[in-house]
Amino acid sequence: MYILLVILRLVHILAGTFWVGAALMLTFFISPTVNATQDAGKKFMGHFMRQTTFNLAMWSSALLSIIAGSILFWFSSNGFQSSWMGSGPGIGYSIAAAFAFLGLIVGVFQNRNSNALAVLGGQIQAQGAPPSAEQAAQLQKIGKALGIGGTLNATSLILATIGMAIARYLVF
Repeated sequence: MYILLVILRLVHILAGTFWVGAALMLTFFISPTVNATQDAGKKFMGHFMRQTTFNLAMWSSALLSIIAGSILFWFSSNGFQSSWMGSGPGIGYSIAAAFAFLGLIVGVFQNRNSNALAVLGGQIQAQGAPPSAEQAAQLQKIGKALGIGGTLNATSLILATIGMAIARYLVF
């Protein structure tokens, strides 16, 4: 049992580290650079999202972190039944887990919007002309949603990370 808990903890921490780090890098560095570099940035992002395994790595790390963390939480709380759930650490980990789940849910919408952007970008590229007024409006709408979603996702994951880091020390 001890070895299982060690393995789950390592999976949770390593997968979570990748998930949070990649989300922060994408939100605060890659996306602003893509927006600032216009066509070159769009070309880079199209390649990055379609020709690399970034999406697979993000989803794998997110799901591994959530699954391993949920199992660890199950064991720590004796099946969500013990008085530990009402303790400082129990409450702290519960709040942090809620932020992690929020980050996962926002990530689902981010993925949907990224896919919609890729499809629209492909249509615009295939027509060989600048985007129509309707396409430009769609681009702006999707871009705004991605910006808001990226900030919400990053904030959720930062709060989840902080919560996970300090929960065991909470006393109330």
